[in-house]
Amino acid sequence: DDKGCVLIAMWGVPSFSFPNNSSRAVAAAMLIHDGTHKLGHKCSIGITAGTVFVGNIGSLVRRDFVGLGADVNLAARFMGKSKGRIFIDEKTSANLPTDFRNSMSLSDGLVLKGVAGLTYAHICEGDISTPVAEGFIASLRNATVGTTGPGGAPMLDNAAGALLPKAVSDPIKDRLQK
Repeated sequence: DDKGCVLIAMWGVPSFSFPNNSSRAVAAAMLIHDGTHKLGHKCSIGITAGTVFVGNIGSLVRRDFVGLGADVNLAARFMGKSKGRIFIDEKTSANLPTDFRNSMSLSDGLVLKGVAGLTYAHICEGDISTPVAEGFIASLRNATVGTTGPGGAPMLDNAAGALLPKAVSDPIKDRLQK
């Protein structure tokens, strides 16, 4: 399509929620961002937190598991404005470790479709080689034990530690290798 390759990943959906969903989402975004840049591709990411409708939508012929709501739309708007960076909303940022949160900058006011007034995003450049980023990602890897998630769901157990469910990581790895 005209948008290129688009991935929507959700943390905190029923049966797959952790106390550190915000940190997991940002760390996974940083690892995806780093991987795509190493391959010479541009990667723009928007991350938001909030209450959304999640579930199966469709018919017996075609069915998708989707997330719908204002926070999903805001993430899409952030992605469109981030221009090769990671834009994070205030709710997500507030749930990140203080030293990592303090390493991010704040965007200028953004005019976003469907949003009244100016909106600000916390900007993560996606550089995983800084000491703060390395410590942030390492703390999540060290906090995860085993290679299964809730309900026995298989988890990725390579460069991203156990930050991405295998169902999300395999298509990403396949796409990046092409």
